[in-house]
Amino acid sequence: MIDTTDFEPEHGDIARKHFAEFGFADRITVHCGDADKVLPSPAEGKYDLAFFDGFAPTQGTLGAIHRLLRPGGTFVCANLTQGTAGNVALSVRTIWICHWFGETALAVKR
Repeated sequence: MIDTTDFEPEHGDIARKHFAEFGFADRITVHCGDADKVLPSPAEGKYDLAFFDGFAPTQGTLGAIHRLLRPGGTFVCANLTQGTAGNVALSVRTIWICHWFGETALAVKR
């Protein structure tokens, strides 16, 4: 099962259409809206993998993703820049094991 988010409702509609065309509509749910508001709604500790791309994540977004991942879950986060709140949040070694690749980070929830 996959949950995905998009800020633009039009993009969400396009994604739903493509998922249905390829027979995945029953396995992929598209949530539309601001990630800081949409992400907390699914069940906590449910996800094995989270991928974030689109803009620099906020502290709220990173906190929501951390809550949604199960312990040992993997998080791939794009659009990080040196010194942002995202780098600081992902540097907290008590909750993440993290490695940076330029502006992208690969983190595992402790």
